Amino acid sequence: REMADATPLSSSPAPRPSLADPSTWSMAWAAVLVPNAAMMYGHHRGGTLVIVNAVLRTAGVYGLFTVPFIGLAMEKSFYDTALSMQGIDPCELAPDRKHEGFPSGGHLLPSLSLYPVKRVQSVDDLIPSWLQASK
Repeated sequence: REMADATPLSSSPAPRPSLADPSTWSMAWAAVLVPNAAMMYGHHRGGTLVIVNAVLRTAGVYGLFTVPFIGLAMEKSFYDTALSMQGIDPCELAPDRKHEGFPSGGHLLPSLSLYPVKRVQSVDDLIPSWLQASK
């Protein structure tokens, strides 16, 4: 309901979800663990050798220097995606962490999230609608 001057009754931002509630971080864990498990399985099946050989064929020995940076970019992508799914903007610095040094500083880098920052109103907003019980 709105007032006569067309300003909403509640202009405060949505509260952040409780990080103590398991449903808040279970999807974010899946966003990190599933790709890492797939990479470990691929490594077990010889995927790492295929990647190294492909890099050597296309870019030579110096191309191997790019492999760690690609891995770091993938890890940042997993982490940023997990934060975004929880409704936490990976590009914002939390006020209680402003005096921390390295390795804090991911907020200074561009976000590599595969998912837009979800503005959650409640913990139920983190669960996809197709997984929620019909009401």
